[in-house]
Amino acid sequence: MPHSCTSSVSPSAAVVSRRKLLSVGLAASSVSLAFDQSPARAGNPYEEGKAPEYGPKNGRIRACPNSNPNCVSTASTSQLYGPAWRTSEPDASASAKVLEDAVLDVCPGGQLVAAQSLADGEYRAFSVPSLFGQDIVEFLIRQAAPSHRREPGDQNGLLVTYRSSAGSVKYIWPLQAAVSDFGAQRKRLKQIRQNLGWRLVGCEFVECYED
Repeated sequence: MPHSCTSSVSPSAAVVSRRKLLSVGLAASSVSLAFDQSPARAGNPYEEGKAPEYGPKNGRIRACPNSNPNCVSTASTSQLYGPAWRTSEPDASASAKVLEDAVLDVCPGGQLVAAQSLADGEYRAFSVPSLFGQDIVEFLIRQAAPSHRREPGDQNGLLVTYRSSAGSVKYIWPLQAAVSDFGAQRKRLKQIRQNLGWRLVGCEFVECYED
């Protein structure tokens, strides 16, 4: 059984699916993601996928790029959105430490590639193995703005926002359609959160935590 850091679909199954696509005259091309490249030309998914931007933007986690549907972010909308978390620990540094341990436990072979202390929190980025290469998972732990809500899910703990994105996007040429990673990003994030015991923000019902 594959660990939660990768898709539950085996590489061999992915190869079979790709062969089916090739059999109808389509070809796949891949582009790799990197931390230290300049912005790409807008409008071309092949070029955009080569130069994703990482790290906090104006003190906030970034949304998923249009060129990468294999991505989940608290800053995105529609199907790429994921709800923020609430830590069990009141301190950002302590929360970042237990987060590091949880990510590396869920993702054997993963590496911490960026750590930054901000004025109001902590930022961490990890490179983790996936079906199509190395994915990038980013977290921002900070004090949340005051809320008028008084629900259990909104009380105590720090706010955790995140983005998990495929590090290698495979396209079906010339349709410019990306090959799915079979939900690997959401599965990975869910396992990390469950291991930490952190709660989802804005949901106080048990149904939120059931499969």
